[in-house]
This record gives sequence, C-alpha cells and structure tokens, in this order.
Amino acid sequence: MDYWVILWYNSKTNRMSKNQAIILAIVGFIVIFVLAVVFGGFGIKEGSQKVNLTVWGTEDESSFRGIFADYSDVNKGVKIKYEKIDESGYEKKLVDALAAGNGPDIFMFHSDWLNQHKNKIVPAPSEIVPASKLDTLYPQIVASDFSDSGKVYALPLYLDTLSLIYNRDSLDRKGVALPPKTWDELETQVRKKRLIVSLGEKSDIIPRAKEILMSMMMQNGLKPALGAVRLSGSEGQTALGFYTKFDSSKSAGSINDFTAEKNDIIFDFQSASKLIHAQNPTLNFGYAPLPQFNSDSPAVIADYYGLAVSNKSQNPVAAWKLVSYITTTQAVAEKFDLAANRPPALRSLISLYSDSKEYGVFVKQSLIARQWPQADPDQLKKIFDDMIGYANSSNKIEDALRRAESDLGSL
Repeated sequence: MDYWVILWYNSKTNRMSKNQAIILAIVGFIVIFVLAVVFGGFGIKEGSQKVNLTVWGTEDESSFRGIFADYSDVNKGVKIKYEKIDESGYEKKLVDALAAGNGPDIFMFHSDWLNQHKNKIVPAPSEIVPASKLDTLYPQIVASDFSDSGKVYALPLYLDTLSLIYNRDSLDRKGVALPPKTWDELETQVRKKRLIVSLGEKSDIIPRAKEILMSMMMQNGLKPALGAVRLSGSEGQTALGFYTKFDSSKSAGSINDFTAEKNDIIFDFQSASKLIHAQNPTLNFGYAPLPQFNSDSPAVIADYYGLAVSNKSQNPVAAWKLVSYITTTQAVAEKFDLAANRPPALRSLISLYSDSKEYGVFVKQSLIARQWPQADPDQLKKIFDDMIGYANSSNKIEDALRRAESDLGSL
C-alpha cells in the first residue's frame, strides 16, 4: 500500500513526477502483457505454440512421413508422432485406448464406423471444415459416411470401390476380348467361355460376398437403411437369385486363389493390388468397373478410411487443422495417395486420374459409390452369410431374404 502512495501522490505538487509516470507505464505494460498471454496470446503466432499430436493408423509410416515433416516445417511448434497398427486388431486397440483416455489425437476412421463410434469424435469446427463444402470437395458418398446433422466427423484420405479384377492372359486364352460390363454378360461368358468367377458362396470362400450382394441389391433399386430393411421384394430376390445361381463347387474367390490362377475373375477393392503383386509379381491382371444390372441406375459399394479427431484430444483445433491440411489440400492429398498407392478422394484429383491405369476405374466409380448404413458391420456380415447359406441349401430365395429381414430388424 505504501508503494502505491509513493507512486501516485506527491503532496507538494499533487502530480506524478516524470519518473513515476515512466514506472507506471512499465508496470501497466507488464500487467497487460501477462493478461494477454494468459487469455489469448497477445502478439504470439499460433505456429510458435508447442503442440504435440499423436496419430494412429493402418497405413505405413512412410505414407505420412513427408507430409508431417512439411507441416512441422511451416508450423514450428507442432510435433507429430505416428503409430502404425495392424488392421486386423486396429479397431479394438483404438476403442480400448480411447476408453482408457490414452488414445491418439487423430486416428484413421473407417467409412462404416460413424454409427458405432461417432460419440468418440469431436466434430470439425465449421470455420475449418464446413459441412456445406463436402459435396464440393468429394463425391457425395463422403457426406453420407462422414457427416451427420450438419457436423463433419471425418475427412477421407482416399476412396476405394468394389471392382472386377481379371486375369488378362486367362481371358485372352478363353477368347474373351473385354471383361463384362453387365451381370448378364458375365453369366453368358461363364456359360460359353467357361470363365471361373468368384460368386455364389459365403464370405469364407468369397471374401467380398457381402459387398457384392449389397451392390447387386442397390443396383436393383433397394434402398438400404440402418436396421430393418425390406429385402424380400423383387430387388432382393433378383440379386440373391442371381448371386446364388453360380456353381458354388467351382468357387475359388480369395486373392490366394486368384494369384494361384485358380480363377479368372474376382471382385475386390483396389487395396487388393498390394497383396496380388506380392503373391504373384508376374501375374498379368487388370481392373474393370463392377458389372451392373442396369446402366441407368448404377451402384457400387465403397470401402475407405478417413481421419477423425478424438474428443479426448487436448488440442482439437490444431488436430483438425492438420486433418484438413492432409485431406483438402490437393498437392498434399495427392502426395499421400501416391505414397500409399490409394485412389484419390478429392474431386479435383478424380478428374486428373480418371484415365489412370491404376486408379481410373476406381475414381470414376467413386462418383456412383454407395454405402449400406451399418450399426454393427460384423453382425451384418454374418446375416448376409446366413442368408447366402440358407439360399444355397434350401433353394428358397424369398425365405432366405425374410430370415435376413428379421435378423436385420433385431440389430
């Protein structure tokens, strides 16, 4: 108290001296500076703040290394640590870590996870990623997979779709000049040219059985929904009837069978290419669009990962800025896609890669890609397997679909 009396009061002049005014100015500046730092960072650039971000995913670290280095060079205070986790145990490890409070800030998020795991994500700030921009940036499926009620929960790293993968040499030997564009054309080639294709069985033999059948149903006009869906109408009967008409005794639907040249055509995603090349480097294979029932109403299932931000992150805004940088900046997104060998998701890159030998089929199909809303993807796979198995054993297509309807309603 004595100090302030000396500072403010001169009994003879009733005024502050020059020195007292200087001292007051210095003290005032210090007080203002401290308050500014505490409440908002007066004069401090965001890039100079120390931020540590952890990222989990299933991709090789090399796919992100250059991107993270470039980002940290510009944003000096941001340090990024990446941890790769094997995809087979990724979801469980991620969910357990988030529940225990020691999960990552940013994590790769699958395209069918929103209904299960939305409550673990902090939505993107609208000033960073407005929901209204999604359809401008990406094919329409992204908004349905990664947003809800005007909020964005993830952004895609790439966009993969189900395709027809064929052995070029085998088709040439059998006199098939071009892979089939329609399912009817495929059936004709199987009958007349004795092509061996991956259809007719459950996922233990045909790994993509669920995705193939879902695509067929949607091509016939079925409208999927979360939970109960009417499968037993003509749309479902046409799809399941066609799928199960193929001789399951000749089915050899895995990538292993394809690389061993036990079949001519399989149905899988572009992600299968890495394993195909690894198992048989000399195999001459190609991609073609998934056959359709009606070219006027095409549909194909998508399968891809994006990036999301944990609601336990201590730096959610900084995390979303990094996610946006990776997924919405064309040059950066392209750098990731090429490093990871993935089909791009950005519309601007789709137009650039539409004629690509490796990505052309997939980027074009991304514009017609659809998703089947799933509360529990594993349980949905079991329901489809049971439906296929019952149809094959009983030859009762409608009964098999009705049983599946009942099971879906209980999810």
